[in-house]
Amino acid sequence: MGLRRAMDPQFGTLLREIQAQTDSSDNVLDYIVSLTRYNYAHDDAGVISALRPSGMQALQSVQNYWSFEIAGTDPTGLRGERC
Repeated sequence: MGLRRAMDPQFGTLLREIQAQTDSSDNVLDYIVSLTRYNYAHDDAGVISALRPSGMQALQSVQNYWSFEIAGTDPTGLRGERC
């Protein structure tokens, strides 16, 4: 599995990262999960067009959460698929 990243499709920012921790034989021991939250301020100045909502988004704050571990192996590979 290695490293999996989930990106925000609108802004392209990193939301979640899952890193597999392995032993010398590449057996998965556990996973390290890191989460980040981005808050945006919206300037709603009226409708620009029917296809694009009004206003501009500006990054207001970034919150990095403490990483945490998920113990155990993942023989079916489903944990990484949800990333």
